[in-house]
Amino acid sequence: MLAKYKGGKLPPKWHPKTLCMKKYTQKGGVLLPAPEKIYLEYKIPPNAIGMMKNDQLSCCLAAYAGHALMLITGHVGAPLIPTDGEIVDFYSAFSGYVPGDPSTDNGGYFTDMYNEWQTNGLCGFKIDAWAQIDTKDLATRMVAIRLFLGVGVGVQLPASAETQFDADETWSMQPGDVPTDGHAILEAGEGSAGHNFETWGYGAQKADNNWDLQCTDEVYVPLTKAVISAANDVAPDSLDYDTLLADFEAIKA
Repeated sequence: MLAKYKGGKLPPKWHPKTLCMKKYTQKGGVLLPAPEKIYLEYKIPPNAIGMMKNDQLSCCLAAYAGHALMLITGHVGAPLIPTDGEIVDFYSAFSGYVPGDPSTDNGGYFTDMYNEWQTNGLCGFKIDAWAQIDTKDLATRMVAIRLFLGVGVGVQLPASAETQFDADETWSMQPGDVPTDGHAILEAGEGSAGHNFETWGYGAQKADNNWDLQCTDEVYVPLTKAVISAANDVAPDSLDYDTLLADFEAIKA
């Protein structure tokens, strides 16, 4: 059980609007070296992403969306930074949370959050769709990060995660660890130690590949036409634009 911070991600849930990222990436595609501008730490300082109420409410999905929104909008223009009130309203819209009623603070589902973000938006910004990535398919995950700036990662945290986070240590599995607490985090890149995550108000949490393999239970990428256009000069051969745009329209039907 998390003691100091909050989680709030419920188990994976199927949704008919969920696309499959693998469909739009070419097999064997090679990405060019990534320009620094596409990563979070070059647009928003790691210590400036904000807690977004996730120390008080089980709103990790809304906090993740807020962090992703900052990254997406900061890449294509001026970053939108949600207020705590906007985060709580967004959380309430997809989870049923009633402000002031702790009995309704029960977290939510990734796909319900994305559906709300696509349908009604966050801070006036709507995503066009979202796509799922196999949790073990690190190659497609990296293509998605390169092209769309970041992915949403659903994990089950072991008790050691909070202690390692507070000590600024890389997340790694410890003897006796049992991943049990659902949490949603933004992954905006990878480094030599493994994964680079953003959560709980901090934008530079590392995790090794073994930790990711054992703790991650779902991965998605929010898709927007604005980012596709911005990514066009990064790796145009790694994405089937025409099919993806056609599917954007199909899910709106």
